[in-house]
Amino acid sequence: MAVSLSHGMMGDRAERMAVYEVLRAFRPHLLFCQGMRGADTDYEHVMFEAENELGMRGWLGETSHTAVFADMDVFRPVGRIRGSSTVVVASPTAVALQLDDAGLESLPLCAVSGTVSSAADVPRRSESLMLSQCTKSMVTLPGGRRRRALVIGGFDAAVCPDPERNSMPRALFDRFDLCEVPPEADPEPATGGFEGWLAGSRPLTPLWKAARTAGDCGLRGHGTVAWADRDALASLLNQLAPVASTQESPIPCTPSPPQAVPTAIRPSVRTNP
Repeated sequence: MAVSLSHGMMGDRAERMAVYEVLRAFRPHLLFCQGMRGADTDYEHVMFEAENELGMRGWLGETSHTAVFADMDVFRPVGRIRGSSTVVVASPTAVALQLDDAGLESLPLCAVSGTVSSAADVPRRSESLMLSQCTKSMVTLPGGRRRRALVIGGFDAAVCPDPERNSMPRALFDRFDLCEVPPEADPEPATGGFEGWLAGSRPLTPLWKAARTAGDCGLRGHGTVAWADRDALASLLNQLAPVASTQESPIPCTPSPPQAVPTAIRPSVRTNP
């Protein structure tokens, strides 16, 4: 299960606790958050709090605008993909993860939370570079093999003041072979842009079983909640691994230190490599 939320993790403590309660009922495996401005204050208190309340590990973007959370009972982190551009104000968060069910030789996933469809041309070029890095990065796995990751991510356009650019940037996604996971009911457009798109690499498209808007699931704000076939995902990540290992890319991916997390006790880990 994957959830993309915009501004859903911020607010006062009572508002955050209400969000945690809904998310705990769904038990998401991946959570993509945008609108995380301020999460780096007070020693990243909000990130520690979210990890403890949700039982997930989190990574906060460099400018505290985006974050990715993952269930460590389902995924193992194998790298952090960092952008080279200093133009994007809402810097993306991108983490390379392996699905435990798929094994150590399987294709990794690049879990990315970012902002797209900026009004200015220069940030739009930087957004394009960000997606290029995520889709072309070769990740070195713990066993030494290199694999190109498939992408799954949550995106918003909340920084866009131009109504003509409020729709999802399909041309940008198509360029990098990313497909939206559309909710069953079309969301109401928000002032300044829709928030909380969920999109993934094209090979993942047949695996999605259902998708709903965040509002339909009891979550405040805009976003998408989607369910995928986990067994089919594990099979696909193994099937595509030999092909991905033959491709090369100059984009670096910083290895993530190994981490052992007991199933019964999942402490908060704020290493954010």
